[in-house]
Amino acid sequence: MTAQTPRSFDHALFGYAEGHRQLASTVRLPSQDMYHLSAASDLASGVKLEPAKSYVTGLPLAESRRFALIRTWAAPEMPRPGCVWSHVLLLDESVMSAQADMSIFFSLFRDPREVGRSFYSSQLTLDVAGNAPAPPNAVRGDMIADIIGTYYSHQPTFLAASAGAEAIEAAIAAVWSQQWPRLRMEFSFRTAQLGSAPRRSGRYDVQVAIPETGEDLRSADWINVAAADAGGTKVTPLRRFLWRYGRDMEKPRERFRLLVDTFLVSKTSDALPLASATRVFGELPEASEGTILKNDILGFGTNSLSICPPVSFLDMLRVLDGDVADSTFELSEIERRFGKLSSAEVVEVVDFASSDDDRLERLRDPIFEWTVARADEEIVNSVSATQMRMRILMGRPEFVSSGSIAGLPAGDLLKLFAASEDPEAIATIVNAAVRRDMGDHVQEAFKRAPDLVGRSVIEAALKGELDAAWRRPIAGLRDELRSLDLLSFAAGLADVLTIARLTDLERDVFEIGRSSESWANRWRSLRRDVSLQETLDIESSLLVRALREASLASWTLIEAVLPELRREINARPLVGEARQLLDRSLPSVGYDDNWDLNRRIMLALHGLQKRTTVSRVTLSCAGLADAEIDFVYAGPKEEPKRKVGFFWWLG
Repeated sequence: MTAQTPRSFDHALFGYAEGHRQLASTVRLPSQDMYHLSAASDLASGVKLEPAKSYVTGLPLAESRRFALIRTWAAPEMPRPGCVWSHVLLLDESVMSAQADMSIFFSLFRDPREVGRSFYSSQLTLDVAGNAPAPPNAVRGDMIADIIGTYYSHQPTFLAASAGAEAIEAAIAAVWSQQWPRLRMEFSFRTAQLGSAPRRSGRYDVQVAIPETGEDLRSADWINVAAADAGGTKVTPLRRFLWRYGRDMEKPRERFRLLVDTFLVSKTSDALPLASATRVFGELPEASEGTILKNDILGFGTNSLSICPPVSFLDMLRVLDGDVADSTFELSEIERRFGKLSSAEVVEVVDFASSDDDRLERLRDPIFEWTVARADEEIVNSVSATQMRMRILMGRPEFVSSGSIAGLPAGDLLKLFAASEDPEAIATIVNAAVRRDMGDHVQEAFKRAPDLVGRSVIEAALKGELDAAWRRPIAGLRDELRSLDLLSFAAGLADVLTIARLTDLERDVFEIGRSSESWANRWRSLRRDVSLQETLDIESSLLVRALREASLASWTLIEAVLPELRREINARPLVGEARQLLDRSLPSVGYDDNWDLNRRIMLALHGLQKRTTVSRVTLSCAGLADAEIDFVYAGPKEEPKRKVGFFWWLG
C-alpha cells in the first residue's frame, strides 16, 4: 500500500488554442477517453472561477483504465472569456494500488504559467520522500463523515464551500486514500463550487454546493469508525481489512458498509458470529464476488494474510446448509478444520449432522468417517445419535464400555456383539446384555459365546442385576450353565443358593461344585451369609452326596462339613430340609431308633470306610471321638436293619 521505489506516470496539459484542447501529453489516449477528458478539463458549467482560485476534478477513464486527477485554473489572460488551464495526472492501476496516501498527488500539480511546456512532455516521478507535501491542515472529521455517510449510502454528496478549498480537498483525499484500488478507480469528485441544483452534475460522486436537506447519517457506528480511520495517515487494521476483502468485490461502493460492519463484529470475538456470516453470504450471493472474505469466514485456505476470524465449525455447517451458500467447496478444507476441533466440538458437529432437519447430504458421511477416525472416550460417550455411536463402536471396538453401550437398543447391542472380535469388547457387551431385556435375542447370544454369556448371567444374578426377562430363556439353557464351574462364582453360601435357584439345583446344591474335591477345596472359604437353617440344609446335602460319591475326596468334604452339622444335631432336634434329606438318605437302625441321626451318620461312615481308605486323623478332624472312630472301623455288633434296595453303600 506504500510505494517503496519511485514510480513514473503520465500527465497532460489542457488549455485554450483556438478552442479548449490538449496542448501537451506524455501518452496518447483513446478517443473516448479524450472526449471525456476534454470536457472534464474545461471550465465546469455554471462556475465562475476567480483568477486566484482553482478546483480539482477526479474521474475514471474507462477505455484506458486510468484515473484522471485534474487541477483547473482560470486563464483570464486568454482572448476568450472562460478559458482555463488544466493539469491532468493520468494514474494507472499500478500507481493507484501502491500508494497509501493519495493526498500526495494533490501536491504534484503545476500551473503552466509557472513552468515551461516541456514539463508536460516528460513523465512525472512519484518519489514518496522527494514529493512529500508539507504537513496538511488538520482534516475535518465531520466533513469526512459527511462524505462517507452519503457516498456509501448512494445519496448525493455535497460539501459546503464555506469549509474552504484546502479542507475540502483534504477530506476528499482522506476518503480516497482509505479506499482500495478498485473502489479508487470508480470514485469521482469535483471541488468547483456549483450553483443551483439543476446545474449539479450527475457525473461526480462528490461535489461542492449547498447541501440538500436529508437524513443525518453521522450517528451510525460504521460511519464514525470509518471516518476516524480515514482521518489518519497510517495503515490501520480497518484499512487492511478493506483492502484485503474489497479487492474482489464487483460492486465495491455498495459493499463498503458491509465490510466495515463485518470488521467491527470481527474485533469482538475469536469466531465470527453466525448472523454476520449469514449477512455476508446473503448480500454476496454470486459465487464470484467476495470469495476471499467468504473463504476466510468459512476458514478455508486461511493463511497469515487472513484478517477476519472464521465462524465456528458448527456455524460453518449452518452457513453451508443455508440457501446462501450453494457454491461448491473443497471437502479437504472442511476435513482440515474438523481435525482441529476439540472433542466437545466434535460432539456438537456430529449431533448437528445427525439431525433430521439438516440438508448436509454431501457432508454427513464424511463427517461420520472423520469422527470414527478421531474418536475418543468423550466423543463416544457424549454423542446423542445412536446411529453415530454404533458407527464408532463398530469401527473402534476399543471404545466399547458399559457407558458407551448403555443407551443402545437390544438389536444394536446384538449387532455389535456379532460384529466384535475383541474379547474385552465382547465381554463388556455381554455383561450389559444380561442386565437388559434382550427379547428373542437371548438364545442367539448364548449360542455364540455360551461360556461367556453363562458366566455373565451368573455374575449378574449374584449381584441382583440379572434382568427378569432372562429368567425364562435360562430354563432352556440350564444344561449349558451346569457345564460351567458354577462354584467358582460363589463367594458365600448366599451365592450358592442364588446359583442353585438359577440352575434349578435347589434340591441338589452339590451339583454346583460337581465333586467332593471341589466342595472340599472351597467350603471353608465360603462366607456364612445365610441363615443357620440354610447352612444346615447345604451341609446335609453335601454330606449325603459325599457318602454317595464314595471317593477319597469324600472324606475331605465330610471332614469339612460334619463338625458343624453334628454340633447342631447333638444340640437340638434337626428340622427343615436338612432333617428330611438325612431321614431319606441315612441307614436305618430300627423303627424306634431312627430319630438318632448321629448314630445313623456313624453307620453311614462305617459303610463308606468299608469301600474307601480313611485315617484316624481325618476322622478326628471330622469331630469324631475315639469311640466313634472305633465304631467307624469296626461297625455295630449286629447288622442294622435296612431299607431294602436303598442304602446301597452299606453293602
